Amino acid sequence: MQLTEMFGDSKSLVNQTQAEVNTIAHSIFANADVDIGVKQAEGELYMTVSLLRLPKADRKKGIGTAIMKELCAYADKKSIIVALSPTSEFGTGKATLMRFYKSFGFINNSGRNKNWQVRETLIRYPVVKESLFNKIVEAPWNKYDGQSSHADYDDEPASRSGDSAEQWLEKYTHQSLDKWPSAEVIQTLVDRYPYAGGTIYRGLNFADKEQWEEFLANTNNGTMMTTNGISSWSPSEKESEVFAITRPTYFLNMELMQAEDQKRKDKDYMIGHAGVVLATTIGPDVGIDVNKSKHGKEQEVILPGGEYQIKLHKTLKPFKTSITDDNYRQEFMSIKSLSMSTNEIDTQKFEHIMFHYKEFDDEMKSHLFHLITDNFKIKSGVYLDDVKHWQEDTILEINIRWNVPVAFFYYYDLLLPKDRNLIDSQLDAAIARIDDQYDAKIAEYDLTTKKFKTIVAGSLQLAIQMERVKPNFISHINNIIGNKYATLNGMKNVRRINDIKDPKAKSDAISQMAKDLEALFKQII
Repeated sequence: MQLTEMFGDSKSLVNQTQAEVNTIAHSIFANADVDIGVKQAEGELYMTVSLLRLPKADRKKGIGTAIMKELCAYADKKSIIVALSPTSEFGTGKATLMRFYKSFGFINNSGRNKNWQVRETLIRYPVVKESLFNKIVEAPWNKYDGQSSHADYDDEPASRSGDSAEQWLEKYTHQSLDKWPSAEVIQTLVDRYPYAGGTIYRGLNFADKEQWEEFLANTNNGTMMTTNGISSWSPSEKESEVFAITRPTYFLNMELMQAEDQKRKDKDYMIGHAGVVLATTIGPDVGIDVNKSKHGKEQEVILPGGEYQIKLHKTLKPFKTSITDDNYRQEFMSIKSLSMSTNEIDTQKFEHIMFHYKEFDDEMKSHLFHLITDNFKIKSGVYLDDVKHWQEDTILEINIRWNVPVAFFYYYDLLLPKDRNLIDSQLDAAIARIDDQYDAKIAEYDLTTKKFKTIVAGSLQLAIQMERVKPNFISHINNIIGNKYATLNGMKNVRRINDIKDPKAKSDAISQMAKDLEALFKQII
């Protein structure tokens, strides 16, 4: 629905908004020097704060904060986008102003967040506050990275089609801002794209304990949900869990980026205080199946505002609150698998505990051994392939691989001596097989004259560097490389180059010698 349809003439709306924002600023402080512009572009209202200045004697009294707070509240209520460019021209440092404005939700108007309707360097999008659910979840299911997942079509955009229902759905899947369509729009979309019915899921992430407790209070301990606007759900439990462990959003803010950064530093798997996957079961012709429309490709079901019976299908807590100094041993002993394909959370829990806790008793050390060795059989192989390089002659690629995980070596020193001995025996047997395979495969090649390149599996390189294993093929390759180096850098070759009379030919020969030596150095393992 366009602004002109809701409020009438767009020019009148702009003038009315302009008058109201000036009134707001001067009602808080009459002597404030304020220059705020309002415009309409592509159906959106924009407020540009060009100047907000107070007399020097009245600064640092919270007046500027009060004015911005009221302006942002007004912008949220009226769904207005606010833009401004901080400047140190009036005495306050630019860095200080950046922190000040970003505390109100402003983000950099650049990169993926660039809005071409304004030139200002900071921009703020309206925050939805009418519903607790809309406040917690900042994007619909099909918006994982802040990019629209809508499909590209060659037909006329809905925004120019005159179909108000299609216009709303197009705008919602592009921006996820308007969560209060009219009853007529909802009914039209339910009739046009009906969901067949069944159990659907919704993931929520709570930033703090207060928000979590507010949610429980407002939902009768997670049994009843009431919303004024629409809410976004998914038939996929797995997709919904993404929203329980983080808060995907179109408009990244500093708080969310800091939370994600801290999560990586802590080796945690989620942000915030808690997450929850809700489930509800609906009949046919209740929800809108967005995937049936041309505006979405993900699994998303839109529910109209109303009252729904729900249940807490899954409740999640970050490791930093669920694993403590008192219970980390019990949590570690509860891990049954480190296979990403079977239990990703267990694998992440393992990494978190290993990163934060180093005091293990013998039972834990034994458990660690079984976690990284049970159901694991070492496989290896040596593979040779003649590869034609576009600038050089054919190069023999020697690929030496095994499937030993890096965990064998990262946590080796934590294991009990008897378990380390068992691992050493397995590794020695594997290396012996690799050496035999290597000898058999290269027997038909003369590596003293043929160009070759050796590629060694990452964990095998680590094992060699840590001197956990000492393969014979390493000595063989290094001896060949050493002999080639002695020939290239020997007196005979140096004299040959010095005897070249033509300056360019001599320069080319020196350059080629340097390239050959560099290639040899890269082969040293």
